[in-house]
Amino acid sequence: TLIYYTGRDRELILQDDLPPNVFIFKGRPNLERTICGIITGIATGEGLPEELHNKVLTQTPADMRSKLLLEKALSIYTMDQLYAHTVKASAYHSEGIEPIADTVNYQGVLSTMRHLLGDDYDLVTDKITNNFEKVKTNGDCQMDFNDFEFFFKLMLEGSNTQELSSMASVKIGLQRMSNCRDTFSTSMTAINRLSEVERRGNGFEIKQHLNGDGKFSARNWNMLYCGGSQPVLDQLKAFKRKFGIALSVEKFDW
Repeated sequence: TLIYYTGRDRELILQDDLPPNVFIFKGRPNLERTICGIITGIATGEGLPEELHNKVLTQTPADMRSKLLLEKALSIYTMDQLYAHTVKASAYHSEGIEPIADTVNYQGVLSTMRHLLGDDYDLVTDKITNNFEKVKTNGDCQMDFNDFEFFFKLMLEGSNTQELSSMASVKIGLQRMSNCRDTFSTSMTAINRLSEVERRGNGFEIKQHLNGDGKFSARNWNMLYCGGSQPVLDQLKAFKRKFGIALSVEKFDW
């Protein structure tokens, strides 16, 4: 489901996370690129958001997902920023005990991990605790910056070559998910990340599927427009002429 929100006077606020097959974009779509992206995704079986989500995320072990999430955090924040956040969290969770200046404690580290890992936090709590104990062998439960950095290194370590290879495959899948979203985006930044063929609308690719009498030939597709916008209808009619896909219209323009 692709939703293009064109409201200007009211900000779009979502209280719940969206399902993996629902995308919301701000602005009007490039209809030709959007429809071509849908057809290509269905015809090839690649690039469908829900399929990518199931293959990339739900089938990835929690330990591996946690490493990917921490890598993402380090691409957004510096280690100094993460440490500063954890210092504040440690002070908050000190329970009346005066914390040592500029250090972090176990509860502060848990707070930061909970924030970065989301739902996966509960699945890797034992790993967090074990790595904390590896760093703090003297039992004082206080980390300085160097300890904190070493703790992160332990959290990111791969256990073997097979796991590193699996993480590489997951990263490729995540990139495909990003490309899938960019295909339908109205953002010029996202569009510029696509290849020249993708920016033109994948027209050549879908013609390979639409031509002939195969399962995904043009005669087996149909577009339905229900609305009152003449410019949108004109674009869909142009798409129909270009690719030979039928168009049904329920236009209310009274």
